[in-house]
Amino acid sequence: MMWLTFFHLDLFRYKRKVLRRMMGTAEQIDKISTCTDFNLAITFLGNEIPPYRFLTGRHSGSFYLKVGLAAFCFGHLINEGLQLGQQIINYVEEDRFTLGCGDISSVITHTIKPLYSFYQLFIVFKYSNIIIYRYKEVARFALMHIMATCLCFWFGTIVEDALEDYHHKIAKIDYEIKNETLFRTSDQALCHNTMNETRCACASNAILSVNNVQAIPYLYPFTIEFNLLLAGVWFIVWHNIGREHHKANPHHFHHKIHKNDGMEEVTYQSNLVISADCHAANKGLFAGLFLLMASIISIIVFFVAMSTKDYYNVGLTIHYFQEGTLTFFSLVCVLFAYKQLSKLDFNHHPITFLDDVLLFIPLPFYFVQALLTIMSEYQKRSAIRIVISILVPLQVILQTPLIIDGLRRCSNSRLLRYKKPGREIVTFLIVCNLTIWIINTFEAKSVESHYGQNAYFGKFLWLFVSHTTLPLMLFYRFHSSVCLADIWKSAYEKGE
Repeated sequence: MMWLTFFHLDLFRYKRKVLRRMMGTAEQIDKISTCTDFNLAITFLGNEIPPYRFLTGRHSGSFYLKVGLAAFCFGHLINEGLQLGQQIINYVEEDRFTLGCGDISSVITHTIKPLYSFYQLFIVFKYSNIIIYRYKEVARFALMHIMATCLCFWFGTIVEDALEDYHHKIAKIDYEIKNETLFRTSDQALCHNTMNETRCACASNAILSVNNVQAIPYLYPFTIEFNLLLAGVWFIVWHNIGREHHKANPHHFHHKIHKNDGMEEVTYQSNLVISADCHAANKGLFAGLFLLMASIISIIVFFVAMSTKDYYNVGLTIHYFQEGTLTFFSLVCVLFAYKQLSKLDFNHHPITFLDDVLLFIPLPFYFVQALLTIMSEYQKRSAIRIVISILVPLQVILQTPLIIDGLRRCSNSRLLRYKKPGREIVTFLIVCNLTIWIINTFEAKSVESHYGQNAYFGKFLWLFVSHTTLPLMLFYRFHSSVCLADIWKSAYEKGE
């Protein structure tokens, strides 16, 4: 936090210095005559080595990744706000304070963490394209520390949420046992054998708990995905420290000179400019939107069915149909996309390291989930679940090389830039992956208790397995859509 503040202030001072020098050259720039728009690449610092440089173009990072990072951050902030609210309630309510539920360290932690996370989001959103030349050793150490912190938060959230869910399940079982007056020796002290009395009492009657706020189970994956993405972005910033790059400028914006009614004007254009050409993508876009709309309707029907015990089987059937259909469509589209994207040229200077790493990290979790599901469902003789458990990792195995190859493609010929082969399919795959992410985010928690894993492996063992694998599987779907969006834009442009 201290280094981020120092870095931000130092960068602010540098930007003001550059801006003053740019304003000093405004009179010279106004004298330039031009008929078309162009960007000036002027080094305002002479022979002086700038302390910071800013990457431009595709090297400056994906805007879609930043939007996703912001969405995950807001989910994470809501989760932290609920936890902070519960800690404040523990102090305000006399009964809970007497039990010892209040913890001053938790209050401080859940106050600082959202501020720290939001500040990181601001810095990453604005300056993820920076190359640092000043105090390089300090920057390397600080960024390594920030990355380690993100990974610790990532792992800590998995463990913390699994333990919290575990405690609530134990408290619920203990409550049911007492209500049914089944006081066998092995069950009577169930709560006390698994945790201390304070933890049990605090978990059983917490106001902002999983039992009372049904949105909580859907929020913790946001924290996990947010911290994993942050660690990846900070790694790229760390990797770029002190590097020379031909696509880096000593200022964070461009001069843009154009004529307006016979008068020449100088405007300043930020590096973060968003534009989209939807040529050769409309069919795939509308097919994907139709699929998304149908999925949202089916999600609503699913939750209505799952809210009534008599319609549990209907809800499970809807979920199986959703997951199987979307996975099958994605698998078929991936096979067609291979043929179309192979027509594009190869980009000899791709920027794919971060994307490659973030795509490969979740793959083992897919295999673990699929293997354990097949083992449990085979005993239960559930053919539908077995088929889906085979289709999902198969689709992921085929989609990952497609994305890795597509990120290394470009269109150097005018014919390719006009025809844009495979863009319709890529558009559909973007929406399809986002739809799968939405369905798994909102439905997975509701159906996992009806799967065979709980009976085969035990409720509490599978609780920790699902809390570990599901967030990474969700992350893969989101990041696949980000990479496909990058392919959708960059693969149909000239290579850099």
